[in-house]
Amino acid sequence: MKKVFIAIGLIFVLLIGAVLAVPFLFKDKINAAVKEAINENVNAKVDYGDFSLSLIRSFPNFNFSINDVSVVGVDAFKNDTLTHIKNLNLTVDLMSVINGSKYKLLKLELNEPLVNAIVNFDGKANWDIAKSKEEKKADSETKFSAELKNISIKNGNVTYNDKKGGTFAAIKNLNFTGSGDVTQNIYLLKTLTDIEQLSVRSGAISYLSKAKLNAKVDMEIDNLNSKYTFKENEVTINALGLAFGGFVQTKKDIVTDLTFKAKESTFKNVLSMIPAVFMKDFDKIKTDGKFSFNGFVKGTYKDENYPAFGINLQVTNAMFQYPSLPTAVKNIQIAMKADKPQGNLNATVIDISKFHVEVGAEPVDGKVLVKTPISDPNVQAKIKGKINLANVPKFYPIEGLKKIDGLLLLDLDFSGKQSDFEAKRYENVKAAGNAKITNLVYDAASTPLPLKVSDMAMTFNPRNVTLTNLNANIGRSDFQANGTLDNFMAYAFGKGDLNGNLNLKSNVFDANQFLTPNDGSKKTADTAKAEFFKVPKAIDFTANSQFGKIFYDKLELSNVKGNVTLKDEAINLNELFANLLGGSATISARYNTKNLNSPDVTFSYDIKNFDIQQTYKLVDMASKMAPIIQHIQGSYSSDLKGSGKLNPDMSVDLSSLKGDGKVEIPSARIVGLPILQKVAEVAKIQALTNPELKNAWTVLKFKDGKVAVEPATVKLGNYTLAFEGKNGFDQSIDYDLRFDVPQSELGNAASLAQNMIPKIPGIPFKMPETVSFFLKATGTASKPQIKLTKVGVGGGKSIGEDLKQQVTETVKEKVDEVKQQAQQELEKQKQALEQKAREEADRIKNETQKKAQQEADRLKKEAEKKAKEIFKSPW
Repeated sequence: MKKVFIAIGLIFVLLIGAVLAVPFLFKDKINAAVKEAINENVNAKVDYGDFSLSLIRSFPNFNFSINDVSVVGVDAFKNDTLTHIKNLNLTVDLMSVINGSKYKLLKLELNEPLVNAIVNFDGKANWDIAKSKEEKKADSETKFSAELKNISIKNGNVTYNDKKGGTFAAIKNLNFTGSGDVTQNIYLLKTLTDIEQLSVRSGAISYLSKAKLNAKVDMEIDNLNSKYTFKENEVTINALGLAFGGFVQTKKDIVTDLTFKAKESTFKNVLSMIPAVFMKDFDKIKTDGKFSFNGFVKGTYKDENYPAFGINLQVTNAMFQYPSLPTAVKNIQIAMKADKPQGNLNATVIDISKFHVEVGAEPVDGKVLVKTPISDPNVQAKIKGKINLANVPKFYPIEGLKKIDGLLLLDLDFSGKQSDFEAKRYENVKAAGNAKITNLVYDAASTPLPLKVSDMAMTFNPRNVTLTNLNANIGRSDFQANGTLDNFMAYAFGKGDLNGNLNLKSNVFDANQFLTPNDGSKKTADTAKAEFFKVPKAIDFTANSQFGKIFYDKLELSNVKGNVTLKDEAINLNELFANLLGGSATISARYNTKNLNSPDVTFSYDIKNFDIQQTYKLVDMASKMAPIIQHIQGSYSSDLKGSGKLNPDMSVDLSSLKGDGKVEIPSARIVGLPILQKVAEVAKIQALTNPELKNAWTVLKFKDGKVAVEPATVKLGNYTLAFEGKNGFDQSIDYDLRFDVPQSELGNAASLAQNMIPKIPGIPFKMPETVSFFLKATGTASKPQIKLTKVGVGGGKSIGEDLKQQVTETVKEKVDEVKQQAQQELEKQKQALEQKAREEADRIKNETQKKAQQEADRLKKEAEKKAKEIFKSPW
């Protein structure tokens, strides 16, 4: 018996060992299959962290668990995360793994998945990542077979952003379970869905805002006929319960036969669909009245051929009242229906034939009829009412409200087709009425200052909406305005831009009253929540502005005039003129939000005679770009242009700035500048400590958080300073300096200059008329490090150049001396040669004369002899 127990114990231990050991044998095999399946089927960057394989969790099958699964897009969606799953569990049939056949997936569990679905402006979806048949290998075959019986999602979050269509949806905390035997041809899929918050928005219309959804839906799925039939189901949105019936069949065409209706008939259920009402003590609200809601979708969907549908909503004799408030909203009457026969969506007709509500004794009535909404929207609308705003907090609790008062009057009547508006056939359009506000006061915790509108009036006609007058105050800021809005109906139909012109005047505008105090603790919190301001699309707006005074941060601007435009998702400030900082400025700028993830700004300015000290004290950016101005007293002019990016709190990202410009300083005094004080110490020239500056100018270029200063020369009293280099917005400096000092001004620096200027044996030393000190400035603007690198001569010439000049001059003197001696010797030799030539000539002359005389005498004798012979007597 003992041996039997030992054997049983041994078998038990072996089984446990097998349970623990088997997963290690197949872990890498399944992981390789997962990677292969991913690579074979998706065009995306897929990554995951740790993974494990176990038999214990899903015995007798394998549980394959993967952590931190991420799918990141490529090409147009590069670096955009499609999904991130904190943990993914797959239950895989044990025998399918052991046999080496296709791995059968029995269960899928997603924990904390994050899905970010995007359709970009080109209409491309980031989830379209499945490889086409052509992209897959010809012999590729999936190693997995989906035989799922259970699917679950825990704490999922989903966003859907259709940028092209202007539709946005968000799901927060999705929990879902689904069960059914997908291996059967016909099976029942049972699902439970819970969504903490569901929001849906299309264009400017919000259909659901943070709505709570619970759904229990059983659906019969017929795989052979691709038919999906609603069985027992219940869907609740906030407090509105809905029931669905019918089927959807997806074969060659999509065939639908669906019905839906509200399960309850009390007004309170539909009231819950208003987000502001549902969020505030909804269970305590007193209501009365009847409500009905039903509809159908029946027909075939193919291409542009849509099924017929109908929706009906009725509210009769309804009211609601918060128990703690004195006034009820009563006599609510609503009749609305939407119908479309089988065919094009353009046949849809939306008819709100009745809308009536009373707040106290003040009624509001309206109705709307829309036809041909796709091809050429034809709209008829009327609204008329009077609202005493002081009554609003008497029927609806507004958190943080301090005061509201004023009277709102509306009387609008409109009918017309979009095509008539676009063609400006105003004779075919009716648009009349007005809207007025008088003595409005609004003060709440959410607003920095009370808003007061003494009067505002708008009139409507087929051509435009005219703001005839507006007189308002916010804090100590006052506004007066008038203007027009054109093309408003085309804009409302989404078929054109809203064009506007506004004339705005203000005696005082104090921007500081709208700014959050800059304290460190709050800044951290605000920065986390900060978002870029988005300039709306399809807006073409021009405002001509005139302000007596503007207060912004530490600045006071006066006589401000300029033009502001909103167009192409950008704000343009066009040649805004203002007097400030002791001078004047003309400023242009552009804030572009087409890429809201990283909006950019461009700017240019032309400054005349700004006070330097005021600039340093009142303009933070100036002190960062040029920290040395703290020590300069005088005025300057400048023109500059540049561009950069913004931080989420709308401040400028200094590291992104790039641009160029110039600065001119006609005269100024430099007092206590650390760089010059250090230079004076190193060069032993105390006069450089607080010099006068005359006719200075330089060119600046800034990029990558640095301001580069191009080579420039300025006069500092009797000295000349040449400099170039750069400084950072972090106060770092890196400059090359050259000071030209007249010989007469050297003082204690004379010995330093004499020692540093080398001598050449045989050439006497001579102090140059001007000595140049070359220095290197590094460190920071407040704590500079100065190094004397070399000494030059004569306005910046190097030592070598000066020595070369001295040698050249000495050699020239020697050459001139030798040349003079040679000239004298040459003259002496010349005279000797000339004397010798004269003596030789005289000798030759005398000899010639002597020989001539001798010859003459000989000839004479011969002649006499011949004569004697001729005349000799014969006897």
